[in-house]
Amino acid sequence: MSETEILVQKVDNRLHAALLRNKKVFDLYVDPGPEHAKWASIYLAKVETIDKALNGAFVSLGGQHTGFLPAKHVVKKGKTDKTAKIQDVLEPGKMILVQVKSEAKPRSQFESNKHPRVSMKIYLPGRLLFFKPYGGSGVSLADSLKNAQTAPLIAKLEKFGGWCFHGNAESVDIEELKREAKGLLTMWKGIREALEHSSKNTRMLYMGPNALQRLIIDYSTHKFGSLEIAEKANPNAAAAWLAEHASYLHEKMSVVPEHKIDLFEMRDVYSILDQAHSPMVELPSGGSIVIDPAHAMTVIDVNKGSDTRSIQEINKEAAAEIARQIKLRNLSGAILIDFINMKLKTERYDVAKYLKKCIDIDPANTIAHGFTRLGILEITRSRRTATLGEKTGK
Repeated sequence: MSETEILVQKVDNRLHAALLRNKKVFDLYVDPGPEHAKWASIYLAKVETIDKALNGAFVSLGGQHTGFLPAKHVVKKGKTDKTAKIQDVLEPGKMILVQVKSEAKPRSQFESNKHPRVSMKIYLPGRLLFFKPYGGSGVSLADSLKNAQTAPLIAKLEKFGGWCFHGNAESVDIEELKREAKGLLTMWKGIREALEHSSKNTRMLYMGPNALQRLIIDYSTHKFGSLEIAEKANPNAAAAWLAEHASYLHEKMSVVPEHKIDLFEMRDVYSILDQAHSPMVELPSGGSIVIDPAHAMTVIDVNKGSDTRSIQEINKEAAAEIARQIKLRNLSGAILIDFINMKLKTERYDVAKYLKKCIDIDPANTIAHGFTRLGILEITRSRRTATLGEKTGK
């Protein structure tokens, strides 16, 4: 089994959390700046404009933040309607509770910045459980979890709303499930109290998970070997969250004094950060990939370089690195990959199958759609948080 570690440090005043497998950076999470609405944050918002053409509403989140709410994400009487027209379900001036589902895209030469997409379908993410306070009553879990030990907890949870167990919850102690469920219910109670007993002005009621928390939630099926956190990366807050959501990892956490050791420099994370901002990535065997983010899609080209192996081997090595770079850079939307030309359909099938295996472990919803008639492999990846380049401005 591979050795999995987490390193946490502040870089340019942004929290960075790096996931390492066998001492190699496998994934990287970076917090956005305070000027951005963070993924999963919950706001008391005000409907500003109804846009019939887009079938959605622009809502004020407070301060400089504006979000876009599609009609299909409007909740009325506990339900959504995918066929609803926005003018029939919302009106300007209405105060509503919304949650950020995907962070904003920056301004480009072609258009002004795209606002964060928000939804009235609220959920609170935990490592083992997702709590949906407006999701009706019910618990979604694997049949293998339905037993005499979990039955009392399930019956109790159903009274408070909708719940979804992560797949890894099957191997977790029941007391840990209870502890996280209690924490999520307490969090929701705090949000409700803030909503009911304070001013009705637009504002944030709950800040979404930070880089470390998102990493642990996304890779909840993993057992991490260690967690090292720099002294200036708020280890006390990390310890409090871990005690409630990942007690086993809380025991493995160590705080590193920054005046003695630079975690990212010692573990060569900075070079990976630099590489993730470069269009070209060299492959170990002499080939390379070139990543070109365009306005509507990302195009990736595979080059043979000095690699003397078969085309099949070069393309498969490139596929593994492409899957890694997609995660590191947090690319989303349409991604087109131009592999080195393969003459046989069986070869293309083999490479597509291998790439699918590589992206299956991606926490984001990533789908390989296969080769087009022009020999380009298409991928789509859902957007939640901003890309690495958007967050760092590089």
